[in-house]
Amino acid sequence: MGLFTAVFLAVVLLCEGRIKKFQDEGTAASDEQMEGMPDYGNPEDARKLKCSACKNVVLEVKEALDKLEALRHGVVKSYEIEDVLDSLCSKISVTYGILRKSNRPTTIFSRNKLISRLTGNWINSYIETRCGEILTDYEDDLITNYRIPLQELQDKICRKGVQYCASTEEVQEAEL
Repeated sequence: MGLFTAVFLAVVLLCEGRIKKFQDEGTAASDEQMEGMPDYGNPEDARKLKCSACKNVVLEVKEALDKLEALRHGVVKSYEIEDVLDSLCSKISVTYGILRKSNRPTTIFSRNKLISRLTGNWINSYIETRCGEILTDYEDDLITNYRIPLQELQDKICRKGVQYCASTEEVQEAEL
């Protein structure tokens, strides 16, 4: 391989890494966008943010435990579950952001890299904190019930449990 080819290949790989990093991290909120952010001190915004965070935490727990169960062919040890759940909240904090619609922040958390979302400032620590609260209080319920359908589990934890979601309809609203 010639020097030119090696340099070209290195530049391409570097660019791919930067693009992937940008896609993985979302976009940090600018000062202007921070002005339009939901006010988590406002009770209605806080409830919506908590509901969205809870639904996504339950989704992540269910997916992680389903994956672990598939890998272990249905025989999962309790320490394996603990290992998965111990790292979940820190993973969520870097995976999720606030969804933007028409370039305006919403009260919905999203991990979808194809949709515009904001990260940074209080956003990532907010969902990580909600994750920790939910796992502290409802870890046993999540482990016992993760095999039930997702919306039922979200309703059980987010509406009936922590009461972050006000209604069954709110639990059933699709997250993007």
